[in-house]
Amino acid sequence: MDEKIQKRGKRIGWSDEEIARLSPEMMKFIGEAYPKFGQFKMVAEVIRSSNCSFKLKEGQRLVFASNGVLLPQDCTANLCLWAIAPLLPFNYMVYDHLYNGIDPSSLFPNTVKCADTGVACGGFGEVAFRVFCIESPWTLREVLGGKP
Repeated sequence: MDEKIQKRGKRIGWSDEEIARLSPEMMKFIGEAYPKFGQFKMVAEVIRSSNCSFKLKEGQRLVFASNGVLLPQDCTANLCLWAIAPLLPFNYMVYDHLYNGIDPSSLFPNTVKCADTGVACGGFGEVAFRVFCIESPWTLREVLGGKP
């Protein structure tokens, strides 16, 4: 077992038994892709907003560390579960790009709507986002508020 993988697994909190059971894909991910995570942030920028209860407006952003942790201090949009939930598949695409050595700056497809159905379908409003990554370094310590 690669010493870096062992060290990273321990940092996450995995036991020796859990580390020993890692799939080859997970070992590749931890060994090759994981170090690249600290270089990118995933951004969901509002490109259209109609009757949004949370007042999201064009140009506002929700920002996440590339590992999926929401970075409220970097967000300009109000935090809304209806907006955040549909972004999960895009974070999987970021993982996949980093795993395969592809620059995550351009994702395709790159547009998604919030989970609200809009007034015409019995909801409140609707917001559309363009999702992309930016090169913007971050550390896990910083993201977790100084906790290791």
